[in-house]
Amino acid sequence: MIDEDLAPFSSDDVSDDLVALAEAAQTAAQARQGDCFQLLELLRVLESLHHSIRETLFRDALPDNRQRLYQLLRDIEINGGWPYIKRMKLTTFLAALDNIVDADLPNTDLPKNDLPNTDLPNTDLPSVDLPNTDLPNTGLPNTDLPDATRE
Repeated sequence: MIDEDLAPFSSDDVSDDLVALAEAAQTAAQARQGDCFQLLELLRVLESLHHSIRETLFRDALPDNRQRLYQLLRDIEINGGWPYIKRMKLTTFLAALDNIVDADLPNTDLPKNDLPNTDLPNTDLPSVDLPNTDLPNTGLPNTDLPDATRE
């Protein structure tokens, strides 16, 4: 049976072979539950499959007349839009990192930024002189820009 969270369609709307494919993908995901590396590998396989089908078979099957194009666009509009594999945002990973850092901090009344760093030795690094540029806010030395922009 397809988990409702993992399959945004009912088996009445989709052919049996696609329901079986969705169930196989869900089974593969559940077998990898708790292992982010294995789940990432599964997501990469699914994304690769999506890309392969889209760029070969689907592209070759695109409509060749206005009526079929209209039917395709109408189907996309009525049945949920264009298939898309959404990627996680970096903020999700950063939130997980915050949870890890919070768990590793000792109990103290000091804010996180005021805690002493005891893991790294205290070394004074020499300062580095950056090249001087007479173009404000470019971040590039004069030699990296074309002659016309040096005026």
